[in-house]
Amino acid sequence: MKSKKNIVLIGMMGSGKSTIGIILSKKLKRKFIDIDVKVQETEGMTISEIFKKYGEDYFRKKKRPLVMKLKKEEINNLIKERSKVYELSDHKINCDKLDKDQIINKIIDIYENK
Repeated sequence: MKSKKNIVLIGMMGSGKSTIGIILSKKLKRKFIDIDVKVQETEGMTISEIFKKYGEDYFRKKKRPLVMKLKKEEINNLIKERSKVYELSDHKINCDKLDKDQIINKIIDIYENK
């Protein structure tokens, strides 16, 4: 039976969440949801353009409704977000001093064994 665990990646901008999320989604055969991409699609602009035109606060406010639409029972996917969605995760890993491969291996271990 396929695991129903959710994996949530959070961290600073540019820390590799999307890269790791994409790799994990392929290895674990799971869907990857990138909230930042959803905001870009909704706004019709890149994140850089949104920041330049409206600022970071505006960008964060646009993310919130997209995150709040997600329900734990419905997502069952990989999610990348740094605020409210953190509560949806089944496990949390501090990735501050880990490289990409260490992070991926820790996540796969949790996903497959816990």
